[in-house]
Amino acid sequence: INDINIERNKDWDDIELVTIKLRKKLAQYYFLSLSKPNQPMIQHLLDEIIQVAKKFETYQVLTEALRFQKFNIGFKKGQAVYNKLNDEIQFYEDCQIAASNAADIFFRMLLMQNFNSNVERQKYLRFLNKNIKILKLYYLDTKSSSVQYYLHVLYRNYYVLIQDYEMASQTCKAIIKSLEENPAIYRKQRVGSTYLFLSQFELEINRVSEAYKYARSAKDYFPKNTINYFAALDAEFHALFESKKYNDALNLSKELVTDIQIQQGSFRIGKYIFYYACSLFQIKQFTNCLKSLITYNALAQDKSGWDIGLRTLIILAHVELGNY
Repeated sequence: INDINIERNKDWDDIELVTIKLRKKLAQYYFLSLSKPNQPMIQHLLDEIIQVAKKFETYQVLTEALRFQKFNIGFKKGQAVYNKLNDEIQFYEDCQIAASNAADIFFRMLLMQNFNSNVERQKYLRFLNKNIKILKLYYLDTKSSSVQYYLHVLYRNYYVLIQDYEMASQTCKAIIKSLEENPAIYRKQRVGSTYLFLSQFELEINRVSEAYKYARSAKDYFPKNTINYFAALDAEFHALFESKKYNDALNLSKELVTDIQIQQGSFRIGKYIFYYACSLFQIKQFTNCLKSLITYNALAQDKSGWDIGLRTLIILAHVELGNY
């Protein structure tokens, strides 16, 4: 927990660093208030903790610091100050509960997303409608940027479910704006993932140049050779392919296939080989296309899905080569 070890990790977002440092400062305050209670710097330390905790919405630290202030400072300044601090503590405790409940709704949503039937889809739709109303009330009461973030994510998923990709795209843009303006919710992972969703939605509404731009932006927020980084490359490939920039798509798919650091599993590598074959087909390299497809491909295991595309492309390549 030494500062040098905290600051050495460049992959952490500011919020993680700030949360650790605030907890350390609160421990320092607690120690100093017992050992040197009359030092003026102690109050300055507490004021700093409160100010930073409010900015980053670190509610647990904030309410604890406000209690110290209430008992050590508010008690000395009279009933009005004491009551004001009590009200402030209650408000931030409500914020903490709202943010915690919003996070719980978010994770419950993730658990529900892999629906396989229309019944489950309708259940998911009811879940989104119900919890959007709940989070709207939480946000009205607290104005917490954390609650607002989760509310936006629920709206995004709602629009995807009803296939309103224009509104889903607009919601993603609102999320990015909110993330950039609020240090309490900013995470590189969140920004990158939102750009990734944005790329997919722009592709759905046939704005391929925008889709390409957002896929490129997403890459900047993920460490190289991670699943999310390759998901951004995946989105970039689709944008290039839909733009009919087949040579660029071929080069990108080759990078996906040949990168020895991928270690993403045979199914994902099989998907990248399929992308590579599609690009070869479009630039009329039918022999090479066929060669890349007839080797073992894990996509063949998905009989009702990817395997259909795999077999169709093999047939098309044979037709182009005259192998009737």
